[in-house]
Amino acid sequence: DTTSARAATRAMVSVSLFAAAGHLGIELVSNFLPIVYPVLVAEAGFSFAQVGTVTLVATLGMTLPQPLLGLVVKRFDAGRLVLLAVVWCGLFYGAVGLVPRFWPLLVVVALGGFGSALFHPAGSVVASVAHSRRRGASMSIFSVGGNAGAALSPLLMAAVIGWQGLRGTLIAVPLALVTAALLWLIPGRGTIPASAGRTRRRGTERRTVAEPRTPAAESNATNPRGELAPTAGTRAAGTALALIVLFAMARAWYQVSLTTYLPLWIDSYDGSRIGLAQVLFVLVGSLPAGSLLGGALSDRVGRWQVVLAAAALLVFANAALLAVGPGGAPVAVLLLTAAIGCLIGMTYPVAIIMAQEAWPRNIGLAGGLVMGLGWLPGGVGAFALGLLADSAGLQRALSTLVVPLLVGVAAIGAYAVTRSRSRRFPRVPWVR
Repeated sequence: DTTSARAATRAMVSVSLFAAAGHLGIELVSNFLPIVYPVLVAEAGFSFAQVGTVTLVATLGMTLPQPLLGLVVKRFDAGRLVLLAVVWCGLFYGAVGLVPRFWPLLVVVALGGFGSALFHPAGSVVASVAHSRRRGASMSIFSVGGNAGAALSPLLMAAVIGWQGLRGTLIAVPLALVTAALLWLIPGRGTIPASAGRTRRRGTERRTVAEPRTPAAESNATNPRGELAPTAGTRAAGTALALIVLFAMARAWYQVSLTTYLPLWIDSYDGSRIGLAQVLFVLVGSLPAGSLLGGALSDRVGRWQVVLAAAALLVFANAALLAVGPGGAPVAVLLLTAAIGCLIGMTYPVAIIMAQEAWPRNIGLAGGLVMGLGWLPGGVGAFALGLLADSAGLQRALSTLVVPLLVGVAAIGAYAVTRSRSRRFPRVPWVR
């Protein structure tokens, strides 16, 4: 009845708010390293390769454990894991400014990354169960929370570090504690099923509690937009999941490398009139708009269509940004940076949903693979780019980022072609 429908809607909104607020908090206390890097280069004598190494270790800490933690999440209360992860991350990232030496800094960022590794599979499970029929929109809300935190983090830390120096990173500790306290008070925390993301057996079938069977699922068919049906063959589902993870890896290589070195690229030009925090805020701040747009479009026109279009457009936007250069018109640089951030944002929530739809038997694992293993090459790419920048220059090193973009386009193209040739999926007219 109407009363039940309204109650269900309120519960959905509360759960989505909980997931998005947690994502905002954890990114707010952990996404400021690119602002610290110029200080480390200028004051502590870090090389580009050392900067890349710090990014690599931080990325490894938050990515390698995610697939395993995605399996563990189904055995615990996902909502409580979100609270624990926020506090853990804030404590260790808050200590970054206290250890401006290379080796101690590696230890701190590695430990801090584990909090992020715990949060993302747990948070994606919470976001996924918020709305079973509009997962694209629900995951977009979750992503927007993280995008907002990631955009605000460099601005906040730039102001605090300018006031207190590197020890200003300690502000992450009270921020994490306040965030956890607010999350505890959100009504949505009590509406998250304790079994969210867990699996159970019914006869010989194993399925995810948050993924009830529907008539469409039982018919071994896809929905009208051609997403993978939950009962698609294991081989087809595994191939689809592998291609999605490959795309996520390519996107991470590009995104983490660009985010790490964009402030240094701008700073390398003496006549640049663009602030480091400003350009990073524009890049990360444009992600929420892309996430909302991508999630909404994917619910209407299809998942891979949105991802493929955004990935292809990224190739041209990246080339245009490098052509303008750090000494170009500030408006042009900022507009192109915003376009790149928006296009990256369009792919993020949709790729997670694609993975969960491809492997519905364990949505925590699927989300952990995309957000964990999928982000692993980001640190590798930043490390490799730092080595190349030390020897060949930063401008030339950044030009190589077209390679992971093309790999991402190829991965989604292969996903579309493989699906269109399978009898389990409807043929798409423009894919032959």
